[in-house]
Amino acid sequence: MHLWEWFFDLDNRISRMDDGVCNRIPPSEWLAWQQMTGDIVYPWEYDILTAMDRAYCAAVNGEIAAGRALERKD
Repeated sequence: MHLWEWFFDLDNRISRMDDGVCNRIPPSEWLAWQQMTGDIVYPWEYDILTAMDRAYCAAVNGEIAAGRALERKD
């Protein structure tokens, strides 16, 4: 459960959209977040967080692409 809290805490702190695309959270942001919060992130937790981020960006970018396809049909 804490991984979801960490993920959305950092997600809410940064801007991830650029040119209509959701970008992944760079490692430097994860490190800065860890240093600022004092939370200890183990390598296995970081692996899960980055997998969550990949899935999140893929889903958001898929929704954006679907929306653009609908706009082109109109």
